[in-house]
Amino acid sequence: MAKDAAQRKREQREREAQHLLDVGAEDYKCTFFRQTLEDLGFLKTAGDFEQVDEVITLLIKNATQIIKRDMSQVDVLLKVPCHKKESGNV
Repeated sequence: MAKDAAQRKREQREREAQHLLDVGAEDYKCTFFRQTLEDLGFLKTAGDFEQVDEVITLLIKNATQIIKRDMSQVDVLLKVPCHKKESGNV
């Protein structure tokens, strides 16, 4: 007998939940400021990602790899930007 849409959706959710368990995923509550959300949206679009989670994960993984290869890059990648609006591009 063919599965109905509700059954297929339920099975999809079960597969996704199991995948999250398998990879050790955890929910993490985080507050982002407006400009950070805009930046994440830009990166999501630029990288053609479906989820902001993917962008955040890749940024963290790639920054970690770069810093492990060259510790001087920690100052570049984790530099706290000036919060004052400057004339021109921000």
